[in-house]
Amino acid sequence: MLKKISQNSVLTQIILFAITVVSVYVLPKYVGWVVILIIQFYLIKNKMYWQVFFLLLSYINQPLGFFSEQNISSLHRLPIISIMPGASIDFIDMTLLLLIVPHLKIKKKMIYNKGIQFLIFGVLFMLSYSFLLGFNYSKIVPIIRRMMINTLILAVPCFDRNKVSAKDIYYILTFYCIIGLVGQIFKYYTNTNITELLTGISNSQQYNRIHWGGYIRLMENPAFSYYVAILSLYFIFEHNINATFNLLLAALSIVLTGTRGWIISLSFVIAIAFFIKVFTSTAYRKASVRVLLILLVFSFVNLSIFTAFESVGDRLSTVSAITQGDVTAGGTLSRLDTRLSNVVAGFVSSPIIGLGASKEYSKFADGHVGWLNLILQVGLFGQILWLAFLADYFRKNARYKDGKRKNLGLMLNLGMLGLIVVHITSRQTFGYLMYAEGQLFLVVYLLLSDRFMKGDVYESAETVKNT
Repeated sequence: MLKKISQNSVLTQIILFAITVVSVYVLPKYVGWVVILIIQFYLIKNKMYWQVFFLLLSYINQPLGFFSEQNISSLHRLPIISIMPGASIDFIDMTLLLLIVPHLKIKKKMIYNKGIQFLIFGVLFMLSYSFLLGFNYSKIVPIIRRMMINTLILAVPCFDRNKVSAKDIYYILTFYCIIGLVGQIFKYYTNTNITELLTGISNSQQYNRIHWGGYIRLMENPAFSYYVAILSLYFIFEHNINATFNLLLAALSIVLTGTRGWIISLSFVIAIAFFIKVFTSTAYRKASVRVLLILLVFSFVNLSIFTAFESVGDRLSTVSAITQGDVTAGGTLSRLDTRLSNVVAGFVSSPIIGLGASKEYSKFADGHVGWLNLILQVGLFGQILWLAFLADYFRKNARYKDGKRKNLGLMLNLGMLGLIVVHITSRQTFGYLMYAEGQLFLVVYLLLSDRFMKGDVYESAETVKNT
């Protein structure tokens, strides 16, 4: 029976996630740790790397608020292994090593390998001159972790594609998107996280915006929701009208966060996609009708959750103030007046090569001003390398002329444009040494792009179409 379950990748991931949650929040601390470590050993021993990879995403993105405890003494946290007095290895670091090390000698390239080479050169160059500028050794541990996250780009393409199909990847991401949305709705009605019920400990997370007027954020970033939205649009391209429902769930989850940059980005992507396809695709016209019908039904149903949209609408309406010259967006935005000036001050001190990973960079860095913070770190020279990487990404996706890959390449390019919108208007999404969640976001998007472009995506599109 265990073998049959393991052959169903989606069910396996759901069970693994549930066991991990029980181990962290229900079982005695060290008993739970033993269970988690045994499962990890079993997965690695049987080369179930895709399952470990998606569990890693859940550890970092923290759906439903799970796995957010970082205090060593906490009763409800993932394992941490002591190496020697004063030194230990976090479970996330261990998982990264177990995924990366076995695949470093395998030479399988991403489709976007040429563009990746620009970034590899950029990060090596940046780290080298950081020592000349005064390397920030106090940040050495997070720097190493972020470099390990970047290394996933080399390891994950080596995973056995037969273990998990492209269709299964889509459904696994949808699962995490749904539980994140469930947590948002639960938080709205109860003003309590599910983790608080399990632990009995109140945990007012900085990302839960319920107290700011109705915004509900229960993941470190809306990664799963964004991935699902982009892939759902692709499957709609392939005449799978049912994917419209997943698109609506993903969009709802992002809207409820009240995060202006992400809402603007996804709206931009969906609008462009519909504009391109609505006049040429019967499936898209049907999808448009279905979206309108679902929204119409919602408008007649008296669900108090939709009062949250009023707060989201109020927050988005502040964007118009910027066009009228108010850079604070009605007092709700500090990027363009307070934060921007500090980053600019750092940039002008080293505009060509930037400040790298030096102590000076730490003084001026601010990820809330994403587009300029990247230039602050890598300078104009490093920015050119990033533009070269993006050019290679867009070119590789646009080169296919056959229908299915052409549609997939188009949608992936629109998704990347959406990330650029976020990078310019909101949090930094491109960089070498961002916070771990942001660093992982672009890495995973590249890995998904590579997996779908050269995997069993054609079979998946047909299979999803008929389910």
